[in-house]
Amino acid sequence: MADESFNALVVEDNPTSSRLIQAILEGRGHQVEAVADAEAGSVAFQRGRHRLLVLDWKLPGMDGVEFVRATPDTLLLIKKKGYLL
Repeated sequence: MADESFNALVVEDNPTSSRLIQAILEGRGHQVEAVADAEAGSVAFQRGRHRLLVLDWKLPGMDGVEFVRATPDTLLLIKKKGYLL
């Protein structure tokens, strides 16, 4: 269990990936809100309750980079094919 739990937002359109990420974070004691597209993610993120944003690279409508550009106060870490860039 994590020393300090926090709220995380998962923006992922693949249901299997979303459930896996959510299970990992919840298993470490964190609270997770999961949404399936950038529009819902933007609305959820604007509420300002999340300390961690897990964002898919390719989303319907708006991709992950566009999401970050449109969302102030975010830091972009890119994970591609299992590696964090």
